[in-house]
Amino acid sequence: MALLDLINSWFGPVAGIAIGRFLPYQAAYKLADFITTWIARDEDSELMQVLQHNQRLVQGDDVDDDDILRSARTLLRNVGRGYADWYKALYASTDEIIERCDIDDNVFEVIEQSRQDQRGLIFVGPHMSSFNMFLLGLGARKVDGQVLSYAQPRAGYQIDNAIRRRFGLDITPISIGSLRKAMANLRTGGFVLTAVDRPDVGGEVMTFFGRQMRLPVGHARLAAKTGARMLVGTCQKVREGHYHVMAESIETREQGDGKKPGALEVAQQALALLEMYIKERPEEWMMFLPLMEQSGMSAD
Repeated sequence: MALLDLINSWFGPVAGIAIGRFLPYQAAYKLADFITTWIARDEDSELMQVLQHNQRLVQGDDVDDDDILRSARTLLRNVGRGYADWYKALYASTDEIIERCDIDDNVFEVIEQSRQDQRGLIFVGPHMSSFNMFLLGLGARKVDGQVLSYAQPRAGYQIDNAIRRRFGLDITPISIGSLRKAMANLRTGGFVLTAVDRPDVGGEVMTFFGRQMRLPVGHARLAAKTGARMLVGTCQKVREGHYHVMAESIETREQGDGKKPGALEVAQQALALLEMYIKERPEEWMMFLPLMEQSGMSAD
């Protein structure tokens, strides 16, 4: 079994938990760097090809191939260190988790307002930096929420999801049942989170980085059906072991001109913000699936 396959199996999270418990931060980083350097050594592997493809999507066709390869390798290093931070945080105090993951006040203000007026809130974002630290940061602050996660989690993801549930978040792989649950939560002022930058064969064709791609739109349809607010946010690395979460609102209800934005319009607005976040930190965009342009289609 290849090293990457081993990491993605049940062994990866189990080893991470042990590392988080017994290794100090610097030792955990060194081990993470060793593993990711080993994985990145083969620039022609399927993983490295995907990472280079997605980096070029963000950075443009004019960027030198060597620079794209360096970005992909830096990205893997950030992935490893991000997981080290997460597994270390499992053994940290609540105060330390809060200190290591700063979340903008406007996120909590919108959450509280949504609870008060019984209008749900959907937080959508990209696979940026250490999203796990954001989830732990919410849990440490006693924020209840439903996370719509990948529909077919592998063994390693299943263990990771079990860990996330320990911190009070309701982790629900996307299904008909979990979407119905999200709708019920949103109609009573609940909080739902999901990532929307993963390619989705069941999604809609929208513009992303100037190309036509099939991406999720379910979050926007949930907002349309329930009247929920929407925050589009991201997690960024501030320095080693410390992260910052920011977000902007998107209007999902009828405007002063009497027009209500459609689901596709809302989803496209969210993608525009995601582009901005990713372009700011391309080497923190942890997307391991290739985002492919739809055949026969071109951006306007």
